Amino acid sequence: MFRYLILLVILCVHNVLGFPQGAVSGTCGTMVPVHQGHQPQQGTPPVTVIVPDQITAGSQISVIIRANPGQGFAGYKILARDQDNNFIGRFLPTTGVGLVECGEIQGNAATHTNREAKTEVVLTWEAPQIAEITTITFFVTIVQSFAVFWVNYQTSSTIVPSYDVYQGCGITKTCFGIPSFCVPNRNCAMLAAVTYDNPDFTFELLSTANHNYVAMGLSNSQSMGDSSVIECVRLQAGIQSFKSWTIGITRAERSNIDANIIDFIAGWDIDGRIYCKVQRIPESVVRGVTFDLVNSNYYLLLAGGMPIGPTGVGMHANEGVSHARILLTEPQIVDVETSKNPLKLTHGALMIISWIGLSSIGIVVARYFKKTWPDTKLGGKDPWFIWHSVCMGLTFVLTIAGFITIFVYCGEWRTSAHAIMGCIVLAFTVIQPIGAMFRPDPNDAARPLFNWFHKAFGNIAHALAIITIFFAVRFPRVGLPYYTLYILAAFVSFYLLMHIIFMAINIRGQMKRDSSTNSSSKKQPYQVLLKTLLGLFILVILAFVVILCVVFMMDFE
Repeated sequence: MFRYLILLVILCVHNVLGFPQGAVSGTCGTMVPVHQGHQPQQGTPPVTVIVPDQITAGSQISVIIRANPGQGFAGYKILARDQDNNFIGRFLPTTGVGLVECGEIQGNAATHTNREAKTEVVLTWEAPQIAEITTITFFVTIVQSFAVFWVNYQTSSTIVPSYDVYQGCGITKTCFGIPSFCVPNRNCAMLAAVTYDNPDFTFELLSTANHNYVAMGLSNSQSMGDSSVIECVRLQAGIQSFKSWTIGITRAERSNIDANIIDFIAGWDIDGRIYCKVQRIPESVVRGVTFDLVNSNYYLLLAGGMPIGPTGVGMHANEGVSHARILLTEPQIVDVETSKNPLKLTHGALMIISWIGLSSIGIVVARYFKKTWPDTKLGGKDPWFIWHSVCMGLTFVLTIAGFITIFVYCGEWRTSAHAIMGCIVLAFTVIQPIGAMFRPDPNDAARPLFNWFHKAFGNIAHALAIITIFFAVRFPRVGLPYYTLYILAAFVSFYLLMHIIFMAINIRGQMKRDSSTNSSSKKQPYQVLLKTLLGLFILVILAFVVILCVVFMMDFE
């Protein structure tokens, strides 16, 4: 009788304790603990299981089982299965974590090693190496007590292949990255890799700069306009690719482009990095332009940014263009065109000084200050004329010098809106002093007509020069930050505002002179105010010149 009593006590203790060292491998299939006489609870267990939404193949991640506030749990078992219900991955040895063999691999599952109350468990799980995107599900059993437990609580994630985009660069791939020299160092903020596998081309695009998109363009020029573009875009539904065509320097449109040009292969979004892989046919026609990737050389353009519209991506924050035209069938490492070449810096600085600074001052002085110093002569000439002649003469000399430096740098003609408009500005710049040499005498009947044409040509040249500088700012190869446009816009706003103020003062002064009994006086009213505003105008213009030159010369790559 005593023996039966001892046996009964042993059985009861066994039923109470279950498996204090954790679940056994025999429960891998059902995830149901061997707690005789008790059924799993319904509903959600009092825990949160935290895993990344996307996991890189071969990487190690933290899997956290965290009890809800005020709750706890005594035991657990966790494992992962793929979409085909196969056991996948393995847990690594960690203090307080028991490894269980499921599917003939030690560590497919993990469990507790004691029945002490727990509020959080952190496990390390290693993803397998895979060749394609795989959806996985973590199955978790939570034990609160012998009689209270939850079975097969699920949370899902995605494993994405760990492509080494840099592998094969210069050997089997053409690789182009930003900033300069980043490909050999494997630290590009943006990277485009192109593999030629006759007859098709495979494009890989990568951004590590937390962009919403990265885009690569093929172009016959180094400008963003008229380029055939492949976009890799982060959307709510995941990473997607699009084809687009750049319009000018600010827009990319996806409409009216053959849908068969590219095929999306894969894409992922992990920790702010976006990647996509697409295949492109060797020859295509985009907006009437033929792109023959086998036989033709193209400039490579890269851009990345945040804004995404319904018909295309928005303004890019980072950009770059290849230093030369590239034949994509010849694997190579392509370097970005640097904006810090001394000749290019000289060209930019000369144009900023000429047209933002000198010509702005020269035009204002000639237009509003002819009667400000009526009794003063400099070399027999009015002060305003000397100021105007010096400013515009320097503008002429510096503009010619700027054109020479950029042509020496390029070594060839490169068609772009900036180049064409720059040549028009140069033509006006040459015409103005030649015309001034043949100006009629002040009393000649043709003098008013000359004055009108001279003023009109000067203002047109100045306006076109500023627009040309705007175009230059958006060139990828210039490497300027996006806010340079705002500085230029502030300059234009200030310049126009001062014209309005000077014009208003002159009109008011003329009205005052007309109503005065001494209307024959040469002295201009409001001279102190005008001179003060002129001093302010010159100081602010010089400040814009200095700021723009500093921004242009700084290294933003």
